[in-house]
Amino acid sequence: MRRPLAVLTTLTLAGALIAACGSDGDTPSPAAADAEPTFPMTVDNCGRPVTIDKRPERILTIGTPVVNALHAAGAADKVVARAGEFGSPAPGPAGEAVTAARILTAEDPATELIIGTGVDAVISYGWLETTPQALADAGIAALALSGYCAEAGGTSTVASFEDIYADLDLFGRIFGTGERAAGVVAGLKRRVAAVRKQAAGRSRRSAASAYFFGDTPSTNGNRSMIHAQMEVLGLTNAFGDVDKAFIESNTEELIKRDPDVIILSYGVLGDKDTFAAAKAKFVALPGARDMQAVRNDRIVGIRSHLREPDPAAIDGLETLARELAALS
Repeated sequence: MRRPLAVLTTLTLAGALIAACGSDGDTPSPAAADAEPTFPMTVDNCGRPVTIDKRPERILTIGTPVVNALHAAGAADKVVARAGEFGSPAPGPAGEAVTAARILTAEDPATELIIGTGVDAVISYGWLETTPQALADAGIAALALSGYCAEAGGTSTVASFEDIYADLDLFGRIFGTGERAAGVVAGLKRRVAAVRKQAAGRSRRSAASAYFFGDTPSTNGNRSMIHAQMEVLGLTNAFGDVDKAFIESNTEELIKRDPDVIILSYGVLGDKDTFAAAKAKFVALPGARDMQAVRNDRIVGIRSHLREPDPAAIDGLETLARELAALS
């Protein structure tokens, strides 16, 4: 996965999400009652067929979003190796569930390194140092999370809540945890619907995301997860006409589009990367004080790990809903 997205991705945290989003009382969808799947199983993943010869028992995860999704689907016990976390493993229940899995490398692993682990499946946020075909040739099934299909070279390039639900459903079928996965999905959908209903009573505002990987801010177009979050929140993405997920270094364009609200991401660069620090940096940009969002103090914050296409995005959605409700 390209930088800087890789940093955002690998800092995704589970927090209290998994414990809250799928309680035992959730009613599974009819799909959860489907008969036990048979193997070999061929599934569509990012526009390509992937054949899984037998139920995977030894998984390598690449990126913490994968850990979050597998834990939500009830399959974290299959994880024996991890990579692509860049020194920031998922904390909370998801992270605790995979502490016994060895860290293969902090970065994205090459094919040879993966083959040496003896895993029978790799689930990733994208492919930088290997390819699905190279892994398939070695007898290893390779899957990417749906929201990262653009980074995985697939045909689907727009992140959405539906991607999150689809991933959990797929993992439920593959790992025989369909009832658990369906219950979690049902819980996530209820939470998204509640935020949508709450937002329906508010006047629509324009908004732009902003995040720093240097001295100038970047933002997000209509293919990003935060764009999907904005839609549920009743916001209009000021960069919604840009057919990209990530738009780098555009201070002048941010000022020109002058959104009502700035959604400022933080927490990527360590403990010192706080909301207060990010806000001070944004306000200090040349011309930023002329923006209506700055003049009216309509800058809200979201930790970067809560705006990626894995189950933690629903926590991020609720965080933003609370902050937006507090604005004048």
